[in-house]
Amino acid sequence: MKPFWLLLVGVVAGWAASGVDWSREAVGEAYTPPNKETPDHSDMLWVTPVTKPIEPIGNETSVGKWSEVSGGIQARLSLAETDRVNGTRMLVPYLELRNASDLANPIKLRCGSENVTFELLDKKGKPSSCKRATERSGAYSDPGTVSLPIDSYMRFTMRCTSYGVPKVAVAAMIATDSGAWYLNEQDLGSQLLRVSISGKKTDDQSTWMGTIVVPPVPVTWQ
Repeated sequence: MKPFWLLLVGVVAGWAASGVDWSREAVGEAYTPPNKETPDHSDMLWVTPVTKPIEPIGNETSVGKWSEVSGGIQARLSLAETDRVNGTRMLVPYLELRNASDLANPIKLRCGSENVTFELLDKKGKPSSCKRATERSGAYSDPGTVSLPIDSYMRFTMRCTSYGVPKVAVAAMIATDSGAWYLNEQDLGSQLLRVSISGKKTDDQSTWMGTIVVPPVPVTWQ
């Protein structure tokens, strides 16, 4: 018992010698356990997330407008010019998506060949007369299914690299899995690229369903 009292005396002496003010006024009120009952949130304002405008990355030659919200998803199309192949400008389409919903769970969006379709149009909105590329070999890097958490943004390429580029250079080329086109100098600014996204109902309730026709972008280059 004696060692215990010696230890207690030592602690008290050290406490007193520390010079720290341990009064209630100095350290505050004693800790009060939280109320285990359901808290009252009636005075709170519940604010839903607001997706801020997304700025272009910086290497685009053309950036379209955001689509209307469909099932909590918005989409936008942009074109970026990359290194030439066989003297031909490669115009790469990028699909941009954002989750504009207030859903707690992520939204899954299927972006494979069966769900994303590109079209090249003239200024009147009719199918373009530009020559289509048909020869291709090798696999396509299918984006597959992407998952968008609440208030998130995603940008990825839809370029298909399995098409052949002719040695006789054309002005530019756009290549996607659903279509590829060769463009001449006179086509500059006279063509529009449009993409549509569709999704059918599945057993997975987190998988997006619906149709989005993304506003087209003018086909331009440097």
